[in-house]
Amino acid sequence: MLALTGDAAHFRILTSVLLPAVIIFWVASLWQGDTQRRHVPAFILLLYGGGNLFNYGRVILGTALAERPADVGLFLQVSLRPLGFPVLHASCYIVAGLALSLSPSLYAFFDHQSQRAENPWAALSDWLLGFVSLDRASREARQSSLDYENRTRYPVLTRATLESLDDNDLFGAIHDYVSIKADRAHSNRFAIVSSMPRGFQAVYSTWWVAAEVSNGGFHQYFYNQGTNWAFMALEGYKLFGANEKAALMARAIDTFLQEETKEPRFPEVTPAQMIEGFVKSREVSKLPELDRLFYETDGGGAVAYIRGHIDEFVAD
Repeated sequence: MLALTGDAAHFRILTSVLLPAVIIFWVASLWQGDTQRRHVPAFILLLYGGGNLFNYGRVILGTALAERPADVGLFLQVSLRPLGFPVLHASCYIVAGLALSLSPSLYAFFDHQSQRAENPWAALSDWLLGFVSLDRASREARQSSLDYENRTRYPVLTRATLESLDDNDLFGAIHDYVSIKADRAHSNRFAIVSSMPRGFQAVYSTWWVAAEVSNGGFHQYFYNQGTNWAFMALEGYKLFGANEKAALMARAIDTFLQEETKEPRFPEVTPAQMIEGFVKSREVSKLPELDRLFYETDGGGAVAYIRGHIDEFVAD
């Protein structure tokens, strides 16, 4: 601040820049509950406070000894008044150093902060970006969406490519391959996917189950995908050996078909009426009861199947 205001005469690199920077660093570290680094500021506080007290005491004692014995009492009364604040100031450093080193309450605080504290630098950036409505959650969501849009897609799947991908990317790469083929003729998408090998059908159809149910539940899934894709996904879960997911999918299909036979769920109406009908039908549907079970049932087996039948997924 001195440098910015042009008071260069009082500007010192050590006291004006380095010392404040070190203090900021240690405060941030302590706030994060860094138990290893708290000993250093504790030592510095004790050294600084103790050194000042020692110097004050030495000055007072040396001056007092130089006075006539009859004047020592008066000297101490007079000298302690101007030195009272510096002595108190130095004592505060010592108390702070002892607290950092020995206080059980601070130990508990640091332990709590090390587990739950928010990164101060991230909090500061969020506060600054908050002025333009760019909070961290929005940035992370936007970055996640951007990463997904910019992901590598493989129009050709070679054995080398499949074997090079980790488990998370492997399933997505196969889904993207099918999407590239199917999206060329969206109106005929089901026929195109149905003509592909069973492994591709299973990956593509079960991917859509997870995507739709995660977004709006089974009610949304059947509204957007229909029963043809649901039966394909059911066979896909069976192929992967995901028996719990297969049983749940069969239950969801049965529930949907029973409710559909009672009355048409979405007649040809205006968009506003369609949304209103969708919401009302969801309120009376039993499908939302299955949404929670979807997350609780075991859905593994897909990647293991792909790894064990890698040649089935090699395609151009």
